[in-house]
Amino acid sequence: MNKFAIRLLASLIFLLLGFAATASANVSVRFCFILDTDYEDYDDGDYWTEGWNHAAYGIRAKVIDNNTDDAVFDGWAGTTGLACTSYLSLNTNHTYLVRLYSKAKDDNDNIVHVFQSYSGENLHQQTVDWEYAPTVGTTKLYTYEIINQEHETNVLAAASFALSEHPAGLSGKNFYLHTQIPPDENGAYMASDGTIFLDQTCKDAKTGTTHELGHLVGLRRNGNQGGYKNYGDTGDDNCTSLATDHRLNSREWQSAAVNEGLAHFYTTVTWNDGTENDCEFRDKDCQGGSDYQVDWLNQCNPPLGSRGNEFDWLRFWWDLHHSASISVQTIFSIWNDANPDTWSGLEYYVYKYLRNAAAANGITNAVWDYWGGINGVDHGIWP
Repeated sequence: MNKFAIRLLASLIFLLLGFAATASANVSVRFCFILDTDYEDYDDGDYWTEGWNHAAYGIRAKVIDNNTDDAVFDGWAGTTGLACTSYLSLNTNHTYLVRLYSKAKDDNDNIVHVFQSYSGENLHQQTVDWEYAPTVGTTKLYTYEIINQEHETNVLAAASFALSEHPAGLSGKNFYLHTQIPPDENGAYMASDGTIFLDQTCKDAKTGTTHELGHLVGLRRNGNQGGYKNYGDTGDDNCTSLATDHRLNSREWQSAAVNEGLAHFYTTVTWNDGTENDCEFRDKDCQGGSDYQVDWLNQCNPPLGSRGNEFDWLRFWWDLHHSASISVQTIFSIWNDANPDTWSGLEYYVYKYLRNAAAANGITNAVWDYWGGINGVDHGIWP
């Protein structure tokens, strides 16, 4: 072989070796996600009672090929197991951007949207990005962490868990929550359009987030018509209430007491095991134990006929669910069928309207009145 042929062969071998070194291969990779939560009320209830990470079920994710700008995944993580994307075929010569959004969808197509800030009509959703260079087929785990102490993770985890556990008959609905309240407001609340705003206390508390979410679940079940509620205080010092305010143990108009009691119940049923005898709402015993009495309203000064108490209504809803085996969905059906948006000026009849709606949902008057009497919510004119 002449020198030219030897040089040519050597060059061909070098080129082939170089090609082999840079040749691309496709590997199968899936991405799984967890939420890093940090609640101030981990101790309350039966679920999530210590600081740990939770699978980011249904979180919105996107995987983009940096070399082609194509999205190889653009959808929702799974709602079982490790909360993962599907297995993706990735090129080992490419790099990829993995992005998570502060939103999640459950099996009923209900979507929780969490926004970092609110300013007029400007909404800012929080994203978290990672760069990834595949080498072998694998399962890659990423954590959606708290960003700048705004705690979108806390809110997203609590709200999406609650809705997945207790959709209350809802499907295909959107739930919007903000971790910053507008400057003209002082605390957490749900606006008339259903938008939730959370103050520092609520966004760091699983019970605070789910209480406001309970109001929104009621609104969605009532066809977004809302529920009338008169928060005008009756000024009863024995019930430790303050003017133009409401408290867990205050004497209130029935419309306000039952609205708040239903939201308290949604929180309670989210974080307590419904098959166990113990029940805790935040740091209170919601089954009327020695540390928090049954029928709180009767400890208050009269008049009581058109009045109610939030904690009495919480225990009433809980007893229907736990002791009378009434589902969460049925309880919110009762709420819807009682037409709470029409209660203005009808405080004496709130119990009656709910009682009639319960009967239409298969609950006998005897069962309703038994638990209503024990918990002291049966004030007003009925039947």
